[in-house]
Amino acid sequence: MRRGLVRTTLLPSTGHATWATGCTDARHPTRTTGHAASVPSVTHAITHLGGVARLGELRSLGLSDDAVQRAVGTEVIRVRHGIYATPDAPPLLVRAARVGGALAAASAAPLHHLWQPPSRHTLDVSVRPEARGLLDPVTGQPLTTPGPVRLIRDRHRHDEAERWVVSPTRCLAQCVRLELEEYAVAMIDSALRAAKDKNDRVLREAYPQTILGDIRELVPTRLWGIVDLVDARSEAGSESVARVRYGRAGIVAVPQVRVARGIRVDLLIGDRLVVEVGSFLHHGSAEAYEDDRERVATLTRLGFVVLDFTYRQVMFDWKTVLATTLSVMAEGAHLGRRRPW
Repeated sequence: MRRGLVRTTLLPSTGHATWATGCTDARHPTRTTGHAASVPSVTHAITHLGGVARLGELRSLGLSDDAVQRAVGTEVIRVRHGIYATPDAPPLLVRAARVGGALAAASAAPLHHLWQPPSRHTLDVSVRPEARGLLDPVTGQPLTTPGPVRLIRDRHRHDEAERWVVSPTRCLAQCVRLELEEYAVAMIDSALRAAKDKNDRVLREAYPQTILGDIRELVPTRLWGIVDLVDARSEAGSESVARVRYGRAGIVAVPQVRVARGIRVDLLIGDRLVVEVGSFLHHGSAEAYEDDRERVATLTRLGFVVLDFTYRQVMFDWKTVLATTLSVMAEGAHLGRRRPW
């Protein structure tokens, strides 16, 4: 099962990163010249350990405490006592490590290329139940109140590979427990949908085929119903959110239905009520605007009734979206025959 974003070449017998042999530059003990060295540079070592590393891990690779300390400030940053990171390590990963745990739940979603719920003002961090000495993710001062951090005290259940970020499966299971039902479903949908690019494809291939069953194993049976709402056909988080919210209101909205040659709609209610959910990110250009208008004209000509809502409306003004939909349905706009194509 895939556990993190950065891969390290491992020795089967030790689990430590492998390094070629060579000579060390006497002027810079943490660097090498010519061939690769048996002892890596501090930056190289931390990078291969995922961007964040414990001092003990660096020692196990042959780096001395003095070498690590010399690299602080010029090559690497000290996150907290005994923990170091490269300057280009994912900021959220570093902040979670500074708190004293692993990046978790919705905060870990971007690192796994999963959809992330809106308005993220807190940092989700997994810590051990007995964890003490937790620090503020930004200032590094003692964390006196949860404040900007949502602590999840489940780190004692983690695999070693999850030392800085939880696995995709655990990330999603945590969200089933903690997030709104529709947000959790949207996140799992995003893990199942087809890859959009090469990076996505690599990640999707690394997800276990049993991911839904694995999520169920990590959550109480009373929450299995949330997993049952998942539909891999959904192509956007806001689309998944709308589908689940419609379902809660007793409205069946089927995602990604092919209704004409070359046209699939976000959601189809009944026979001919089309619901489209657009965002400026994907529809903000003049060309996209023209394409959308042509698409609506074609659907109308074929006998469909089209409701076009924005991302903001679906996420933050659902009352209006539902009221509009129910009003149109009350007139029977979702029923009846549509023209053949």
